[in-house]
Amino acid sequence: MSSYHPSEALLAQMPQPDSVEIQHSEKLVDLVVAEIERQGGTISFYDYMNLLLYAPTLGYYSGGLAKIGSDGDFVLEVDHFHTHLLTTVPMIHDGRA
Repeated sequence: MSSYHPSEALLAQMPQPDSVEIQHSEKLVDLVVAEIERQGGTISFYDYMNLLLYAPTLGYYSGGLAKIGSDGDFVLEVDHFHTHLLTTVPMIHDGRA
């Protein structure tokens, strides 16, 4: 039985990051790790996403690097399981499920 996942084909079609993009990503990882250490070993999902998206000069929207995707922003693939998860968890949290 193959361990192939349909997402592997999509990943194979994605452009490979260049050295500038790799260095940028490494700096962002270092920033996230430093914040986790600063906060005693964990950070909230909000803080994590805030760093990834808005960290000055490093975040997705504030870093200044070109974005991938057909419209130059991003590529998103959500399978059935994650679609269900994304719609069910908020309902559980507020008591609707």
